Amino acid sequence: MKTQKMNVRNYWNQWSAWIRKICFGEMDKAVKQKPPLLSGRNENPDEVLFSLETFLTENYEFRYNQLKDCTEFRKRNTHDDFIRIDQRGMNTLCLEAKKQGINCWDRDVSRFVYSFQIPSYLSLITPSYMPN
Repeated sequence: MKTQKMNVRNYWNQWSAWIRKICFGEMDKAVKQKPPLLSGRNENPDEVLFSLETFLTENYEFRYNQLKDCTEFRKRNTHDDFIRIDQRGMNTLCLEAKKQGINCWDRDVSRFVYSFQIPSYLSLITPSYMPN
């Protein structure tokens, strides 16, 4: 019986505190406070995505190959061949971003890589017998 009274009393105290907050304007402060992020990150997700996008575009070149129907990448300012992005490439990009202090997940990298922000590329292969 005592525990039931305690539960009711606790419920009443919480409810009355909530009503006081609403009536006396303290609720505005509570509403303006941001709840902790459920993702386990301390940063704002928009800031993380912006930092990630900046890092990726400054260090890598991306293109969406329309003939191969895939996204490709290479290090910026190199003449290496473009490499198709697979799981291994995604993990590499994510780990490189983490080394730079960007608290991202692989799905953040995937969200950028498989978006319309990557320019399309249509490679036209000219056979060797065709004149230039």
